[in-house]
Amino acid sequence: MNPRLVLELAWRRQRWLLPFGLAAVVASSALALNGLARPAPAIVAASDDGSRRAEAHYQAFRALLIAHDALEARQNAIIDLALRHGLAPGRIDFGRERNETGGFDRATLSFPLRGDYADFQKFLAAALAGEPGLGVAELTLQREATGNGIVAQLRLVFHLQPAPGGRS
Repeated sequence: MNPRLVLELAWRRQRWLLPFGLAAVVASSALALNGLARPAPAIVAASDDGSRRAEAHYQAFRALLIAHDALEARQNAIIDLALRHGLAPGRIDFGRERNETGGFDRATLSFPLRGDYADFQKFLAAALAGEPGLGVAELTLQREATGNGIVAQLRLVFHLQPAPGGRS
């Protein structure tokens, strides 16, 4: 609709409301212009405490990284843990990738697990508690068609120290 017609209709129907609307437009324009005219905030120098804290977090993360020669034993320990909790693993896929920007490598362990949901919960809690360098990258749960069991598709990630020579 034409803006002139809208204003004319508003003027004829509700003359008392138009001054309030115009005052609101003027006030909001003044506030917007005032916000644009503010100077940019000053840059605050990083404190020593913040950089020390960041360095402490970085060192704590580096301490969690697993050595490459210990990876196979740790992966086998996770599979044995699943078996001890009464879960039946399916086909197991292994993978590795390098994180150039983070300065660490990742090794993946993907497999389906069949079993009871309570046993799966206990297994996952024990695996994560026992292996600080382990993370869950993917987890899907599905009920089995028969019985009370579940099928879980699980992809675990081991965070590794960078490979010697820059290869993973």
